Formats: sequence, C-alpha cells, structure tokens
Amino acid sequence: MDAERLGPAFDSNILGRPTGRKLAGCWMERAGLRTLVLPKVWEELTPGPEEQVGSMTAAGWIGIRNLARTPFRWVALNQDQLQLAYEIRSSFTEGCFLGVPCDRIHRHPDAIITSQALALGTDALVSGDIRSINHYEVNDIVSKRWGSNTGFVLTFDDAIMRAHASGQAAEQLLVIALCTIAPDGDWSVDQANNDLTELCERLRRSNAPMLAGHLEGRWWCADVLDAVVEKAMQMAKTSDFMRIERLRADWHRRGVVDHSPG
Repeated sequence: MDAERLGPAFDSNILGRPTGRKLAGCWMERAGLRTLVLPKVWEELTPGPEEQVGSMTAAGWIGIRNLARTPFRWVALNQDQLQLAYEIRSSFTEGCFLGVPCDRIHRHPDAIITSQALALGTDALVSGDIRSINHYEVNDIVSKRWGSNTGFVLTFDDAIMRAHASGQAAEQLLVIALCTIAPDGDWSVDQANNDLTELCERLRRSNAPMLAGHLEGRWWCADVLDAVVEKAMQMAKTSDFMRIERLRADWHRRGVVDHSPG
C-alpha cells in the first residue's frame, strides 16, 4: 500500500452498503491505495447511541478501525483545510444540491462530505445522481473560484468506468467485481454468470447503471471465462479488503465484535 498517496474519497452511501464498499475497496487495493474515510463519512457510519440505528453496523466499523491491520485510511483535516472546506461549501448554490435551501447547504451532509474531499485536494466519488447532487455545477463553481485542477466531484459509476475504460483494464474490473461476490467453494462459469447478473441488478438499483452494463458487456467479451472466474476466486482469497469484509460479516452473524483476528 502507498502510505503517502491519497486516493479518492467515497460518500457514506458507497461505504455504508456492501456492494459499493466491496467494489470501492477492492478497486483501491488493486491500485495500491487504502480506502479513504472522511471525517463526516465516519460520523455517519458510526452514529451516536442516541440514534440507536444500526448499532451492530457501527460497532463493526469501530472494531475494524481498531484492528492492527486495516485496508481503510482515516484522515483528519487541519485548521487550514477545515476553513477551506467551509469556504467551498459556502460557495455552493441551490443548483448544486437540489431541494436544499441556500442557507442550509453549509450544514448539509453531502455538502460537508464533498467539501472535505475537495479541501484535501482529492476527488469526491458520490453515489447520488444529478437530481440530488449536481456535480457539474459543483465542479464549475470550484474550478472558477479556486482555479483548481485537482479534486472534483464524480459519480462512483463514472469514476470506476474511467479507471477501467477498455482492454485489459476493463477485464480487470470484471475480475474485481467477481471477486466481491466469489464463494468460498466451487464456482462454475454458469453460476458466476448468474451471480454477476444479480450484482448488476443491485448496481442498477444503486445508481450505477453504466457500470452494470459495462460488466455485462465485458463478461461476453472475455477471452477465457474459466480463467477470469479463477482469477476472481484467487483474488477473493488473497485480498486483504475481502478478508476484512469476511470478518465484518462474521461479526454480524454472531452479533459480537471480536478484535483478536486483527
């Protein structure tokens, strides 16, 4: 893992749901990066006891953070970055976050997450579509006001597609996607195809239709499907991120967070 290089930031919807989180985490792992967790995202993933929502989920996140080895990277903003983040979201218009009054944008969770990523100088990858966050308008404001050429808002769908547009990179994305759903035991090509179809349906329901279509297309373009499935199964066995996901799933099944495997 590259301890210095900062990868893109993911919003709470991506990291809070297994499908998006596994895809994001395995993508970052293959790129040699830890999966970035912003302060506001962490706050949303681990709500206080007064909310009493998803307490086991929050406990699992805290348990993962306390492990000796983790594929996630938590960051804190310094005072200059906090000030910049505030200035960035204070410049957002109602057109950036549809339905949010202008005087409330600076307190809106999506605006805070976006501004924290941009203040760090990295991309913010979001799960929402243009009806909830107009990333075109956000990027235009940031670019014109700060003259920035780094740190922009993209949909997760678009970002992962850009990183794996064609050829071997596109096939690698297929391997990554299959890795996130690979079983522990045998996996035939036909069963992998069925499981991939189910994954793509989940992606369509979570605002990632381009990615779903891309994966389905690459499946039928793959040179040797047996080899693709085998690579995915091997990646699932050796992936540190998937190790953590299996650990998380075991905690949820047992209803107990055990730190000893770390």
